[in-house]
Amino acid sequence: MVLAYHLILTGYGHWLPNDPRGSMSTNVAAGKLTSLGNMHFGRKRTQPPRSVLKDFYRRAEHQLEHSILWFDSAKRQVISDAFSKVMESHRYTCFACAILANHTHLISRKHRDRAEDMIFTLRKDSANWLRRLADLPTDHPVWSSDQFKKYLSTPRAINRTIRYVENNPASPHNA
Repeated sequence: MVLAYHLILTGYGHWLPNDPRGSMSTNVAAGKLTSLGNMHFGRKRTQPPRSVLKDFYRRAEHQLEHSILWFDSAKRQVISDAFSKVMESHRYTCFACAILANHTHLISRKHRDRAEDMIFTLRKDSANWLRRLADLPTDHPVWSSDQFKKYLSTPRAINRTIRYVENNPASPHNA
């Protein structure tokens, strides 16, 4: 039985379908990205060195239709405010949330709304807020098209994931 959801939203241009770390994508929708490398479904057990990732994204940036979107402190605050409004208006219970420079983590109690619906609303509302309050062009995507959710079925899994989310911002590469 599912007790909670771990929802991850990735900013536009981060964690592409053929990312060297692996991805949860099943296809590369933008054909010009196929030249960057093969896809690997799921996260690879052995992760590539940082230099490989930097090279991949340096090459990828020229293939994307829009610039890679980074969330500075002002954008993170706008996303936080939007998430708070969504949680309040839909009566979702948030156990933990981390809004980082290129992605977010949110742990929510299971709700009458499906995880996919929660992600849709969080993405839509935060994108609208960013376009309105952070001078983001209306045609620039905020989030990647993929959505990631993990179902948490035990209190132990929920607590472990909450600790992971709470420690995530402390990681130097996310500051």
